[in-house]
Amino acid sequence: MAQARHQTGRDQSFDERLIECAREARRQAQLLPDGALRDALLEKARQYEAQIEINALFLPRASETKH
Repeated sequence: MAQARHQTGRDQSFDERLIECAREARRQAQLLPDGALRDALLEKARQYEAQIEINALFLPRASETKH
């Protein structure tokens, strides 16, 4: 029997999901004391935000592609 794949984010764009992940990583980091885990969460948030900027440079927006 084949397993059904769990699909999420159908209602959100990729950038919206990245923004949400960055916010969640920062929220979790705020709850932690200074240390390696907190630093790792903040780094992950920065990575998500950097990906958003990269997407803006290389991926056309839907509004820009429609004529």
